[in-house]
Amino acid sequence: MTHRGGKHWNLHVSSGWLGRLLIAVLAFLAAEASPIGGLSNTSAQSAGSLSSVPAMQGEVTARQGYDIRINHQAYTLHQNVVIRDDEGRPKTLADLTPGTTVTFQMRQGQIYEITVVMPR
Repeated sequence: MTHRGGKHWNLHVSSGWLGRLLIAVLAFLAAEASPIGGLSNTSAQSAGSLSSVPAMQGEVTARQGYDIRINHQAYTLHQNVVIRDDEGRPKTLADLTPGTTVTFQMRQGQIYEITVVMPR
């Protein structure tokens, strides 16, 4: 077996953080490629969804500028993020305060749409 440049692939990479990252990226790409509920991508988008990735929900635990933590998990808001409440009214970054319940969708590793869930 020859090794180019003296380096070789570690067969146990899947047990480390790099392997977990690779698996997460592949799962994300697979989710992006699959349509919602059997609809074609065109049908899904015309039904109001901008992506085939399901929305996630959580509580804002911190925010500074475009960096946000939801359920203590760090995310970045896209510079053109769409923020609205669950009745469709526009909201701003200032509305994303700790304790606020939100649903959000991600694309290319950033939150591009976030909905503030109003208390009922």
